[in-house]
Order: sequence, then structure tokens, then C-alpha cells
Amino acid sequence: MNRKKRHSKKPSQSQIFVLLAVVLVSAIAIIIILAPPGQYECDTAYCFAERANECKPTIFWNEIENATIQYEITDQCVLVKTIIDFPETEEPEIKDALLGKNMTCYYEEGLFLIDHLETLKGVFEDCEGELKVIIEYLES
Repeated sequence: MNRKKRHSKKPSQSQIFVLLAVVLVSAIAIIIILAPPGQYECDTAYCFAERANECKPTIFWNEIENATIQYEITDQCVLVKTIIDFPETEEPEIKDALLGKNMTCYYEEGLFLIDHLETLKGVFEDCEGELKVIIEYLES
């Protein structure tokens, strides 16, 4: 009996490429699905306050008293308030003292105060940091 030898075929380059592409796409999909959610960006103070009351990571920029302020909420009910920018007309001493400075404010879930967003000072009772110290000094 004449038996044909079975030859195992080696995968072609195109088959290897397709297999690698499938593995890569699957890996990316798994990373995206399992990755923790990122920070949400709000366009309004209302949006920010609503998310802050749920202690959801959020970022918001606002202009108060000629300053651009970045507000950031962490998932532990912590507000970080940072001075990002001043107009060029602001006194250089004020700019140098406040630019890039921040303060951290603590609050309980559901009890975020909108006052944090309405003035440069905000609510000081539960805050700490260089920005708080400088504002208190400038007000004295």
C-alpha cells in the first residue's frame, strides 16, 4: 500500500501576522476593560459640585478674581485647588506668590460646599497647604 506522507504545514507569514494582530487587539481590549476609570472633566461648576458630592474623580477649571483655578476631586472626597494662571496685568508679586500653589480641602461625601468654587479663598476650615497659608498672609 502506498501511503502518502503527511507534511505538517508551517504557518505562512500572513497567518502569523493575523494571529499576532488578533492577540494584540485582544490584549488592548482587556487592558481597556480592566483599567480603572479616568478623571472626568466638567464644564460647569454645577457638574463639578454634583460629581464632588459623589467623590468621583473630576477636574474643573474656573476663573475667579482674575485667576484661573484648577479644581480636582479624588475618589476619597478630597478637593485640590491650584492656581494655574493670572492675567498679565496682575502684579508680579501676587503672581509669583500664588502661581502653581495649591491647597487640599477635605469634605464628607454628599457635603461638598459650592463655596469652594465661588472665591479664591473658598472654605478654609478643612483645608491645608501652601495656597491657604499665602492667602491668609495676604489678607492679614
